[in-house]
Amino acid sequence: MSLVTCPHCGKQMRSNSILGQTRCCGCHKTFIFDQKLKSAYNKEYCLRHVEEIQNYHKRYGQKHRQERNAASKRHYRRRKDLVKKEVFGKLGNKCKICGETEPACLTIHHINGDSDRKRLVATNSLERYRIYNTTTKEIALLCFNCHHKLHQGVIGLD
Repeated sequence: MSLVTCPHCGKQMRSNSILGQTRCCGCHKTFIFDQKLKSAYNKEYCLRHVEEIQNYHKRYGQKHRQERNAASKRHYRRRKDLVKKEVFGKLGNKCKICGETEPACLTIHHINGDSDRKRLVATNSLERYRIYNTTTKEIALLCFNCHHKLHQGVIGLD
């Protein structure tokens, strides 16, 4: 005899079953209490119901895709904003030419034109910002207007 706990209602009872399966005297549900038998049963069940399990996971994924994607985007934006704030802080938080301080208007300019090389090294924009963070002499913080004027040749960088 062994003392087992019903996983459904939590009631403890004695079981004299040698099969590893018993019926709860409280909620009257049958459950498996022997771990070896339970894992063997689970394996057998999965083998018999492969298609049904695959369909369940497919439906679950489709049902929760938008929710999962939204959470992923929120997490990515939060991390990106933190890294961007750190890099902009190291570069002075203002446009090097006109002094604009609004973070939404600021962008990074590559002084040596080496942005393509940095994109090859880094797999995503957060890694790029981390590279920028270590090489602040090769980049400048500009507002979008000054950045465009600089590339058009209207103004020059000091």
